[in-house]
Amino acid sequence: MLEIAAASKMRAAAMSKNEDRFSISTCIKVLDEIQGLDQRIYFFALDLFENPNARETFISLKSERRVTWLQGKSSSSISGNMV
Repeated sequence: MLEIAAASKMRAAAMSKNEDRFSISTCIKVLDEIQGLDQRIYFFALDLFENPNARETFISLKSERRVTWLQGKSSSSISGNMV
């Protein structure tokens, strides 16, 4: 029984760590590190980060692909497509 409780605690800790990795504050820290980011894209990203899947995608991308991904999402949003 103790083994099950220990496994459950470990799983909960791992999930919490994963949630922290993809938190809004983590995304903003990474976003702030991008040099020369257009202000319109920056504020679009803040809205986009309300979506947990978008946060995970953003953090998981290689740093050199993040801006292109954000620009594509922004363009899709402007043209009326779903984000």
